[in-house]
Amino acid sequence: MPEITLDDLSLSSCKLTKRVSELRDAYFKAMPEICVERPDLVTRFSRDHRFFEQKRISVLDKARLYRHVLEHRSPMVRHHRAYAKGMEPFEFKDTSLFAGSTTSKFKGVPIYPEFLALSLWPELWSIKKRAANPFQISDDEVAKLNFEIFPHWINANITELARSRCFEKNLAELGRKKYAPEMSLLERLVFFIASKPNCISHTIPDFSQAINVGLRSMIDDAEAKKLQSSDNAQKEFYESLTEVLEGVVQYSNNLAVEARRLADGESDAGTKQELLDIAKIHER
Repeated sequence: MPEITLDDLSLSSCKLTKRVSELRDAYFKAMPEICVERPDLVTRFSRDHRFFEQKRISVLDKARLYRHVLEHRSPMVRHHRAYAKGMEPFEFKDTSLFAGSTTSKFKGVPIYPEFLALSLWPELWSIKKRAANPFQISDDEVAKLNFEIFPHWINANITELARSRCFEKNLAELGRKKYAPEMSLLERLVFFIASKPNCISHTIPDFSQAINVGLRSMIDDAEAKKLQSSDNAQKEFYESLTEVLEGVVQYSNNLAVEARRLADGESDAGTKQELLDIAKIHER
């Protein structure tokens, strides 16, 4: 356990900088916004590669999907627009020194149709008007989820896949169509607890290798190990690793391009230099 060097653990003596204070104020003023970018990319790729017609998809298929998402998602360097309570839009100046965002929205909510997102389906048209915990979403985005995204996942989300396979297992073993008690138990759990089996939670990746040797070195190492291996599963694993890391590299390059674009249109010398520095970091 490292030694704690702060005299005041309450942090009452710590003061926010102007930059952080303004970002904090904007964040707490903003309402959460549902972002449809990721589910749209995942659904289109899965449809175009006929994943919905397959009983299982391979590790390599999933890696190629992740690479596609990373390469085509919006490279968000700085946000400038959000929605306040009452869903009124407001503009603000984003001066964050960190590029990249989980979603294309400032206070975005990512949704995963392959897991639990379909539970939102009955509320799509009312979710921004409900009294408790409303979320901003445009009518066009609602229509996209309702007609172009969610229908593909009715029988392809993880809960329905587990249910159907339990049916098949019981039918084969017992001669009756009844699913396992584990599925009954899952349906009786409180909603937020039921979400835990559907995602990777509380997991911190080991970034040390990426920092110490770089992603390109990791890609080269994975390609070398793929060539050396005689095991097909290992070959597929290393090729999958290469696919995902290439996606990360391209996403970083896209962030650099966007940072330079913003710098070209910036009149303030200090802000312009910050954006150019962000571009150099992500090009590296």
